[in-house]
Amino acid sequence: MNGDDEVRYFAEGSGAFYLRYNNYVYQLVCTQGDLLSVPAQTRHWFDMGANPSFTAIRWFNDLDG
Repeated sequence: MNGDDEVRYFAEGSGAFYLRYNNYVYQLVCTQGDLLSVPAQTRHWFDMGANPSFTAIRWFNDLDG
């Protein structure tokens, strides 16, 4: 995990993000037009599904990202 928030915009398609916070796991289904910001140091993973079809754009805070 890095020290920056992870920001993604879903331009098309969908997928599920899972975020672990304390003793819980939350599922967020992202679809076209959604903007997601995962706070730094938050354990998370992404499920593209059985037939992946999506376009997502990730923003970085600096050029090293």
